[in-house]
Amino acid sequence: MSKPRPNEVSDKEVIAMLMRYNCPLPFHAVRTRFLGSIASPVLSMSPLAVVQSLWDGDQPVFETPEAANEFFKVLLSGLWNRLTLHQKSRDPFRVVWVSAEPTRASMGRLAVVRQQELSGFLEGLFAGNESIDLPEIAHRGVDALFDLRDMFGSAKNLLDDPSKPAALNDLKGLLKNFQHMSLKAETEINRTVHDCQRARSRPSNFIASDNRTLH
Repeated sequence: MSKPRPNEVSDKEVIAMLMRYNCPLPFHAVRTRFLGSIASPVLSMSPLAVVQSLWDGDQPVFETPEAANEFFKVLLSGLWNRLTLHQKSRDPFRVVWVSAEPTRASMGRLAVVRQQELSGFLEGLFAGNESIDLPEIAHRGVDALFDLRDMFGSAKNLLDDPSKPAALNDLKGLLKNFQHMSLKAETEINRTVHDCQRARSRPSNFIASDNRTLH
């Protein structure tokens, strides 16, 4: 987990808040959903609407106004605002660290986390649309992220299939591939975020995206 700056809401505080209100999404998917929404060219999607989307378009019921204020302080003033800093190249985004051993179960968990992170980012970026206009570098980055998401998903299916052989050396090789894929995911997420940020001041740089779906 990333280390908070002084007076900054920590990841542990965000996780506790999500658990308190039974958020359907895990923390690692929430943070990428937020980052995708921050980068998205779909400007009609407000931060509040993004938070509500975590609970399928609704939001938790708060017992007191103070509880509501604390909720939005942690998720918006805290996590959301912190993630906006990744729009600057000097503060690149990193996927969450996951301890993994060369076993089916351990690597399956890693594959799920990465798949959920990538799905979260893409869902935030597309903001409920089947297709969006993107600048050229972001367009290529999104294509790569779709491919990586699908590759992690396919690997998870293979790891879950007991009929498929999984020798230790094969698992070690796959784990190394996962590490390379994770680095590639970080690179493409950051390229996409930075290119979308630059393009906001130059709308003519947006091009039509393909019609790949999120599901």
